[in-house]
Amino acid sequence: MTTSPMSNETIIYTIAGNAGGDPCLFPFTFMGVSYSTCTTAGRSDNQKWCATTSNYAKDFIWGICPQPVEGCGAFWVEGQFGQYCYQFNFQSSLTWVQARDACRQQNADLLSITSPKEQAWVAGRINIVTTVMWLGMSDITIEGNWGWSDSSPLIYLKWRAGQPNSYGGNEDCGAIITRNGLWGDTPCSRHLSFICKKKDETKAINQETTTSIPGTTALSNRNFPGFLFWISKLSTKR
Repeated sequence: MTTSPMSNETIIYTIAGNAGGDPCLFPFTFMGVSYSTCTTAGRSDNQKWCATTSNYAKDFIWGICPQPVEGCGAFWVEGQFGQYCYQFNFQSSLTWVQARDACRQQNADLLSITSPKEQAWVAGRINIVTTVMWLGMSDITIEGNWGWSDSSPLIYLKWRAGQPNSYGGNEDCGAIITRNGLWGDTPCSRHLSFICKKKDETKAINQETTTSIPGTTALSNRNFPGFLFWISKLSTKR
């Protein structure tokens, strides 16, 4: 969640649904009842949701209100090596700052990539669509001084040939091309889909408190909502 500087109201960017990541609009009306907060009304899975227009019955536009969750819970995918969780928001369409805030409201940040293995893992999961998605890379603060929004070290790069070029002088944000996994710079005001990333704090806890018998592997089950639209039949190899 973030706060609007004009109204001092909390902005909740949605995930899933059909709102394209747009923020909740409060109050909104659902089945004759006015809601000023996210609600579970009408849902059997207890996921809180909101409408992004004032009257849901008029246009049926809605999204899930994301909540910070422990580990790689609902709407998150466990990474290849179990250290991070990823959220692929293919249907969203937000500016770079909005996308960053949408990730941060879930105690995450826009995607940083710090190794060839992570790059390959991500690229293998986004090539199912043809689009461009936000990375956490930007040089907003100082022109030409690129860095990750989550403060990860800049130790790996996968720029497309000729990038970054700051074409027109206003390409200050990084994005990844889904068809080939290469990076490019683009105006931060574009509306793109995006990927969030966060540390899986439960793994760190498990590693500290769990003793494995030699020759065995501890397995962790993950429950993923069946209606997730980004990737089907995900599997994680440890």
